[in-house]
Amino acid sequence: MDKINKNFNNNINQLSFKGDTNNMSKDEQIIDYTHKCVNFLYDIAQREVPENGIFSKVYAGYNVPESNNQVIFYIEYNENNPKDLRRLVASCHHKNSDRLFYQNMFEGTKSQILDFIDEPDNFKYFLDSAKHVSNTVDEYYSSR
Repeated sequence: MDKINKNFNNNINQLSFKGDTNNMSKDEQIIDYTHKCVNFLYDIAQREVPENGIFSKVYAGYNVPESNNQVIFYIEYNENNPKDLRRLVASCHHKNSDRLFYQNMFEGTKSQILDFIDEPDNFKYFLDSAKHVSNTVDEYYSSR
């Protein structure tokens, strides 16, 4: 289910993508950016997500090509069980907005989250989730 967080902080550390994407279609760019975000999220989660307890979110995001949207994947602790559970989230917001639309993707221990991210078959879920939350943002702002 999609949700809105009106208290979103627009200060996201965006990945700096290197390489020429000028010859790529929008869909190819989204695939490339999502792949880079997933890899970055895995690396940072290994280092910065503890096995237990409360921690600051770790995240990776990118600007959606030909759009005013920014997709952000992040890992946070589960507020109902911060000792053991972590949550993987796909989210999106429109630039110049504090509204965050998000979709919970997976919940589990740190090792389960890392296994989920590392599983190649799950990449399509990351891609579909990114497109879904971005489309939700577009629908919301087109109706205003």
